[in-house]
Amino acid sequence: MIQVPDLVGREDELAQLEQALSNAVQGNGNTILIAGEAGIGKTRITNELIKKAESGGALILRGWCLAESLEPLMPMRTSFREAGLDHLFTGEKPPKLLSLYLMDVSGLLISKVEQEESDIEPDIFAGMLTAVSNFVKDSLTGMKETGSGKGLNVMGYDNYRIIMEHNSNCSLAAVISGKENEFFLDDLKQTLSNIVDKFSTVIENWSGNTLEVAGTEQILQNLLNMGKYEGKFLVDDPRILQENLFDNVLLGIQRLSREKPVILFLDDLQWCDPSSLNLLHYLSRNIREKQVLILGTYRPEDIIEDEEGRVHPLEKTMQNMSREDLFTKITISRLDRKNTEHLVSNVLTPNDLEHGFFDRIHSETEGTPFYILEVIKLLIEERCLELDENGIWKLATDIDELAIPSKIYDVVKRRLDRVMGDQRDILESASVIGKEFSSEIIGHVLGLNRIKLLRNLSEIEKTHNLIHSFQKRYVFDHAKVREVLYNGIMDELRQEYHMIVAEAISETNKDDLDAVVGELAFHYFTAGDPRAGEFLVMAGDLAKGKFANEEAVQSYLNALNFIEDDEMKVAIHDNLGDVYSLISEYERSIYNYNMAIELELDNGNKASLHSKISLIYDQMGKYEESVEECQKGLALVEGRDCIEAGRLLNALSWTYLKTGDYKKADECVEKSLEIAQSSCQKSDIAQALQGRGTILKNMGDLDTAQEYLHNSQEISKELDDIKGLASTYNNMGLIHQHKGDLAKALEYFNMGLDTFRKIGKKIDIAVALINIGNTYIDLGDLDKALEHHEEGLAINRSIGAKSSVAHSLTCIGYVYYEMEKYPEVIECQNKSNEMCSEMGYRTLMVYNYYNMAEAEMGMGNIDDAIMKANKVMEISKEVAFPMGESMGRRVLGMAHRDKKDWERSINEFERSIGIIERIGDKRELARTKYEMGLLYSEKGESDMASKLLNDAFHEFEHMGMSLWADRTKNALNKTN
Repeated sequence: MIQVPDLVGREDELAQLEQALSNAVQGNGNTILIAGEAGIGKTRITNELIKKAESGGALILRGWCLAESLEPLMPMRTSFREAGLDHLFTGEKPPKLLSLYLMDVSGLLISKVEQEESDIEPDIFAGMLTAVSNFVKDSLTGMKETGSGKGLNVMGYDNYRIIMEHNSNCSLAAVISGKENEFFLDDLKQTLSNIVDKFSTVIENWSGNTLEVAGTEQILQNLLNMGKYEGKFLVDDPRILQENLFDNVLLGIQRLSREKPVILFLDDLQWCDPSSLNLLHYLSRNIREKQVLILGTYRPEDIIEDEEGRVHPLEKTMQNMSREDLFTKITISRLDRKNTEHLVSNVLTPNDLEHGFFDRIHSETEGTPFYILEVIKLLIEERCLELDENGIWKLATDIDELAIPSKIYDVVKRRLDRVMGDQRDILESASVIGKEFSSEIIGHVLGLNRIKLLRNLSEIEKTHNLIHSFQKRYVFDHAKVREVLYNGIMDELRQEYHMIVAEAISETNKDDLDAVVGELAFHYFTAGDPRAGEFLVMAGDLAKGKFANEEAVQSYLNALNFIEDDEMKVAIHDNLGDVYSLISEYERSIYNYNMAIELELDNGNKASLHSKISLIYDQMGKYEESVEECQKGLALVEGRDCIEAGRLLNALSWTYLKTGDYKKADECVEKSLEIAQSSCQKSDIAQALQGRGTILKNMGDLDTAQEYLHNSQEISKELDDIKGLASTYNNMGLIHQHKGDLAKALEYFNMGLDTFRKIGKKIDIAVALINIGNTYIDLGDLDKALEHHEEGLAINRSIGAKSSVAHSLTCIGYVYYEMEKYPEVIECQNKSNEMCSEMGYRTLMVYNYYNMAEAEMGMGNIDDAIMKANKVMEISKEVAFPMGESMGRRVLGMAHRDKKDWERSINEFERSIGIIERIGDKRELARTKYEMGLLYSEKGESDMASKLLNDAFHEFEHMGMSLWADRTKNALNKTN
């Protein structure tokens, strides 16, 4: 038996990895991707680092990607399963929070809150409070013994769970039904932290007087009333469910990393499923200030385009991560002649081998470590290398007579050729199952006696070193071993193996086939068995439901090769259209919807498909095509006031709204509302009401718009449609903002924020924060404005929403303008503009140039301000954005005012006012009147100045814009 070699020739790479580990331990998390061809030693060098990390107390999460897997997130689940953390991926409903108890260090109750309608029986409840008190005492005793000042404990009680979060002088216990998730644990920890921040000294010296700690009850009530923990999903949106799952995993890793460093290692990323790659990207972005090191290995030679010319998923992920500077790449190269000799001498020690032998090994293997070791094993098996009587390795044949295979494939094959009989059958069937396999499935496939099977597996592991056992599972010692075995099986036999493996998996999992749908789909598909169609559709549906879009697409496309029923084909093409739409592959989406239309027999269903195509064209900005599709759909249901017609008209109204044809938009949405009301489809009624409210808002009829949105809001409440409700709150806030009722706008925006937080969709939370931040700017509370915008920016960065990051930067720049921090304004707007330029986000660039123009005015750079204001005008005209033109003309009026060019300044201000009056935005109108009032004041026309400034002052005061009201009042005092 040869010795396990030391790590040879990888000193620089290992030092780089050790530095990354050191950085992570210090709280500077990072991601390292290790590239190298098969057999180059990627896994070996990673294992060296992992051994060092483990010796330092790190938690290791290790997973590997499988080429044959169709299951989304499989390698991630595998890695977390090892640490007992696979619950992070279950996607279970949030827990139902029943009660909260705050206790001091002795287990004495400080305060409590309970659900008014609790299903806990009185006798259980009485015993539970005692159990909680004892649990606190036991937990605190344990913490004293370990020296820990805080922590988390969990216990079961009857059908409930008690979750205990500790701090140095108190504990918070929560009673829940269901399973706790990381969101709940995080909120529980934050609630205790809020109590400690405000009441630490009081609790430490508490005498038992409840009045001293009365405020703690309200903090507990806030968590109980949060609305997130009602034991149900608030929305059934796959996109949000996946986002919440990703966050659940992230919070889990962050919680673990507070106790010890965490190493997440994923091997063979070239076979990684797209959902795991998306999660890898998400985690990499959000662990940079945590004790977390992410490691991944991949083979560059396998990163190739698919048959349709699409970029490999890993290549696409690395491109996206590279733009954010989220990972460091380490490339492992082949060993040189010197290190080849070092490696061979390492495993054959002591030896008496000539330089020519090492030359030959290096020449034949070209310095690939796995190839070198396999050649050495082969030469020993073929007795070309032997130990002499003194235990020294020597060459037993002439160097020139050594028959060294010229390829890794050949050397592995020659070693495998020595495995015969049942053991060969076991290895071949295992290679069909995959890189990882179980003895149970092998037994079903081959019909072998269990004891005989296990003995054979043990011998294959110990004698041939081709597999190794791992937690009642078996893994091939190297991917190349499995590849050589699999490729060596004849096509017909390989298909038969796959079919038998599928049947074995089906039999052993007959009580829970959903858990193995992906495996069954893969094996039946590879076997060419007609049963593949059914399982591929099921796999596609499961992937679609989890927002694993690329996996869903592949499953559906493969299913089409097996499905002959037209009705099922319609459903598959419809689903493909939906998924392609979500990932913005619009042409493929339209193609599949059209294929469904060709096969569909029912005109109503065809009309619905045309509606979907219309929405795609709308997203693409192809409004004529969008209108055409709606009209095609309407022609199919002509004369029928059916729900499909109503939905088509609603979609048509949004298209007309975007093209500025408000009259047609209003006609369509009115008819849509009429159909929805006649068919009593409340969800459609709510959508139509919201659509009409939005159209009327844009038409300037704010009061009527508000009435429609209010009615939509009431129906959404009745239907418990929390997404519709949140959207309505946002639109209501915008109406009140336009009307100048900033207090009411803030109220609605905060209601929207609370609702979006319950839903958990981060991008909407960030939008709500931006709206609130902008309202605080108008109200003159710049510190609160900055706080909200920075929170929104942090969220947008955490999810990688580039356009929203740019939007946040624009708004932060505006806050800095109001603070008169002009260089910071320029910096923020330039950063935003760089991103907007990449994306083609022209409308936001209008605001960026406008903010910079005003900052240049503040610094006295008049010519630069004029140049940027002209840029505002130029882009505004290109994108048909009248508000932008109005703002640009206002800055030009200010600039020419400073140049004493009164006539031109008045002209620009008047044109700006004309545009704003048509739009109906009171805030912008008041601002322009203020600037124009300053012009007349400087010009010496005090009557005109006073009139304009008085108008502006009363508007600002009415809207609650205190900052601008004060500025205007000061200007009035100077004028008078």
